[in-house]
This record gives sequence, C-alpha cells and structure tokens, in this order.
Amino acid sequence: MAFTALAFLLKVLLARGEIEEVSTVLQQAEHLMDQLQNPYLYALYVLVDQVRFWLAHGEIERAIQWAERLECQDPLPSPLAQERVEVALAQVELAQRKPGQALTLLMPRLEAAAQQERWGNVIELRGLAALAHQMRGEEQEALTLLAEAVRLAQPGGYIRSFLDEGSPMAMLLSALRASKRRQGKPGNDATTRYLDRILSALPPDIAGDHHAARPPLPEPLSVREQEVLDLLARGASNQEIAEALVITLDTVKRHVSNILSKLGVSNRTQAVAQARAFRIIREKPQART
Repeated sequence: MAFTALAFLLKVLLARGEIEEVSTVLQQAEHLMDQLQNPYLYALYVLVDQVRFWLAHGEIERAIQWAERLECQDPLPSPLAQERVEVALAQVELAQRKPGQALTLLMPRLEAAAQQERWGNVIELRGLAALAHQMRGEEQEALTLLAEAVRLAQPGGYIRSFLDEGSPMAMLLSALRASKRRQGKPGNDATTRYLDRILSALPPDIAGDHHAARPPLPEPLSVREQEVLDLLARGASNQEIAEALVITLDTVKRHVSNILSKLGVSNRTQAVAQARAFRIIREKPQART
C-alpha cells in the first residue's frame, strides 16, 4: 500500500475511533518508512497523527521520549516537513503544560503558512496557538485566534482540524460561542452557524467533557419552554406541540420565539443543535396530556 494511502486510512480510522486498527496502520507506516528510508514522507503524512494518537491514549512518556530523541537530530531540509515535526512537538509541549514552548514553535510556522496562503495549515496552527494561550490564562488572545480559525474554516468546511484536538478544543469552542452570545451576535451569522455545526459534530466522549465544563445559559428556559424544546428535538410541528401540551398555536409560537432568543439562534434546527451542545434536551420529553 502506498504511503499516502496509509496516511489517508490512518486519518479515517482515527476519526472513527478504531483504536486497534489505528495501531496496526501505524506499525505498517513505520515499517514502510524503514524500507523507504524517507523521514520526509513520514513527517509530512503521519507524524502529527501518530503523536496525537499517543497523547490521546495516555502514552505521554512515549511522546516525550520521541521529542527528546529529536533533539539529537538535524532539522529536515523540507520546510513543510519540518513544520509538521514542530506541530507534533508543540502537541507534546501542550501535553506537558508548557504553553510558552509550544507558542515558540507555533507562531513562526503560523506566520509562514499565512504568507504562503496554506489555509488548512493556518487553521490548525491557529487552533493550537489558541489552546496554548488558553493554558496560559490568556482567554482573549485564545478566543481571537480561534475566532479567526473558525472564520477561515467555514468556506472550506474544515471540521476535523478542531475535533481532533479533543476536550480542550471543545471547551474553547464553547467559550467562543458563549462570547458571541454575550456580544449579541445573531444566530444566523455565517461564522456563528459554522461554529454551531462544529459543536454539534463533537463525538459523545468528547462532548461529555465539553458539556460538563460549559457555563449555564445566560437566561434559563422555563419549564414550559423546556417541554416545547424537547418536542422540537423530536421533530414535532407547532401544531403537534400544541396538541401534546394542550396549549394554543399562538402560545407555542411564543415559546419557540423565546427559546430561539435564549439560545441565540434564528431557527428550529439551530435551536436543537445548540440545545444538544448545552445538553439541555431530555432523553424522554414529558408531554402533558
């Protein structure tokens, strides 16, 4: 199997969380690299995902040992391959809670990627730099970097660049969404809609950590609004909600309007996605008879 095909398969398996298969593909990639004697290919296509995999599964010592061995090696002659090495190193620094060292690696690479208009890399680098600032307690810097990354991601549909960073990124995305609500950004703003899309794509294991850290709604839903929201999530129409709750159609419309306002969105679909992100939809809505 060609090296690029292995790299693509690795990304698919990582996205699907198929751990054993990921380990097998990584072994195949390492074996192929030994045969080809081409560290450039490995750095370019596999290294960042391999280090991310180690860190996500508690193998931080293995990642640290890799980083220490790298100190004895010369930089790769290819600037792009060396960028991937330094992105992987920044991941290890963040895992050790060394955000300053991570930013030292990331910021020159971010500047170069922006100058060359390599927007996919810019999005990734901005996201990691945002996490480093967040770790240093510099929330405004973190949110500014992340907001620009989300804005750049929207036209190309980049989502995995955010999801791959796990719970820390989920928490930061949540903080950015809350910040936009405080600023009164409308739910139909393009960047806000895209941010909602990313949040709704969080896998259950990451979403659980993310929801636990999420602040409460600025204005909580009333009991009746909660009932209406639960029925919205089941796909009920306004008329069906009115019949289930024994209220008038105009009352349903008023409750829906209040829900949209409180969630900072502009339509029912966005409301359900945002409510799921806030984990405020009950598993078994209790309609009144």
